[in-house]
Amino acid sequence: SDGYRAACGPSKKKKIVDTDTLSNSAQKRLIRKERQSYRRHADTVDEAKVLWNKLRLKSNSKEETQQLMEKVMTLIRGKANEIALQHDASRVVQAAIQFGNNKQRKALLEEICQSEGGLVELSKIQYARFCCMKFINYCSRDEASVKMIVKVGRGWNAAHDIRMATDESS
Repeated sequence: SDGYRAACGPSKKKKIVDTDTLSNSAQKRLIRKERQSYRRHADTVDEAKVLWNKLRLKSNSKEETQQLMEKVMTLIRGKANEIALQHDASRVVQAAIQFGNNKQRKALLEEICQSEGGLVELSKIQYARFCCMKFINYCSRDEASVKMIVKVGRGWNAAHDIRMATDESS
């Protein structure tokens, strides 16, 4: 076994199907799934992405959206910053910010701002920066939330973005 897998602990590799009988596209999907299973919070991300697909439907009622958001928040609580840094999983955090209520948004904002690097780190990552923009667009305009965003976001001109978003929403 190579050093990476040895450092990550016991292998999660399970050979379910004989890959010789699969088509090329099916083999690629299987390989991608196996590769993603080695990432941090892989099981959580898989479950959250299923919920995200349901959450983003426009046909959801408010009650369905609230129920889905409760499940998403339960899954990502405590891991939101690490999940937001992943390419495919950052969409889950963006949806949580967009579809969550003010209390859930504030909880996510506090969690990310308290983590190492916080919003500044997110703003530098190609896909995670969209989470920062969702915070600016959807977070409540109360004093505490604005201070958290502006305090950590000086490098990407958050004050100007917040002012512009506030002017547009008025």
